[in-house]
Amino acid sequence: STDWNTFNGKQAALVSGTNIKTINGNNILGNGNLSLFTPRVSTVTSLNYTLQTADNDGNTYLRVDTSASATITIPSTQTTPITIRRVNFQSVTLQAASGVTLNGSLTFDVVGSTKSIIPIGTNQFDIVG
Repeated sequence: STDWNTFNGKQAALVSGTNIKTINGNNILGNGNLSLFTPRVSTVTSLNYTLQTADNDGNTYLRVDTSASATITIPSTQTTPITIRRVNFQSVTLQAASGVTLNGSLTFDVVGSTKSIIPIGTNQFDIVG
């Protein structure tokens, strides 16, 4: 009875969704691995680059390292956010493909600067950065 009273004075029973948090909607109880955001770094060396299917995974970080000024085209097939970084002294300009609207500054002015493309509607993107 003394042990029972001691145990009853401890933490309340754990109940998913009540006093156990979730991560990105995933329950953290149980075995196995809960994978959090793991960015995929993709380096662009082409002066004219259109975002590819592989860049549309919501985890891509696009690194632009070109020998001259580069243009990155945002196609209508892009549906997830993407971050693009200028890593050298050459300018980088974002360009909208046909039917796509980009809201914000399109040119990178500073070495090491980043811009994120955030979808806000069908074929509409805000540019942050």
